[in-house]
Amino acid sequence: MKAFFLVGAALAGAFSGTMAAAQPDVYSIDYWEIPGPANQITWVEIHNSKEAKASGIAHLSVLTRKKGAPLWALVWVRNHIAITTEALQRSVTRPLKTRGAYPERYYEALHRWQDDQKSGKAIVCSTSIEELLKEPQ
Repeated sequence: MKAFFLVGAALAGAFSGTMAAAQPDVYSIDYWEIPGPANQITWVEIHNSKEAKASGIAHLSVLTRKKGAPLWALVWVRNHIAITTEALQRSVTRPLKTRGAYPERYYEALHRWQDDQKSGKAIVCSTSIEELLKEPQ
């Protein structure tokens, strides 16, 4: 019985290690697809990958465009989100090859977030982007 338990524990450990290895390195690429409407491609653009890897807080934008639409026909869903690495990992589905958007909207929103941070009102998402997007801005 003891041997059966040890084999089971070893298999469970190996399986959990495999699952951890399957988790994407979200900072290996700056563009990740996230769940969105079926007729659209929705993605995040990570603006601070290097710093986020060390700090555990990513700053990103959420964008979308209709499938088949020109690359320039994008819509900003959220100009800025601060999010934990764990919440970001739960949110992304796959790497996405796309071109970045001009970041002016992101930088304006980031500066507002930084002002909120100084006054202790800054929000850092710790659930998922999908949950955050359900909340009113």
